[in-house]
Amino acid sequence: MKERVQAFLKRRFPGMEFDFGPLDTGGRRLSGVLIWQGFEDLDVSAQQDVVWNALREEFGPETVEISTLVTMTPEQFEALRFDSLT
Repeated sequence: MKERVQAFLKRRFPGMEFDFGPLDTGGRRLSGVLIWQGFEDLDVSAQQDVVWNALREEFGPETVEISTLVTMTPEQFEALRFDSLT
């Protein structure tokens, strides 16, 4: 599932970076961070809607295999990284 979701996100959201890394869901569900400039003018709720609507359209009932997806702009990501260093 991970590879299919990654391929879809690359097609649907050009330039999106993602990491389906260390979030532990017991190995059963996919979790990760999605970073995309296209989220720039959207609040977090709208960012989530954009992603989840696209995933549901593509994968239908299989989306139950996806757990937490954190969405942010590159600027938000950099600010978060910088804050963690101070």
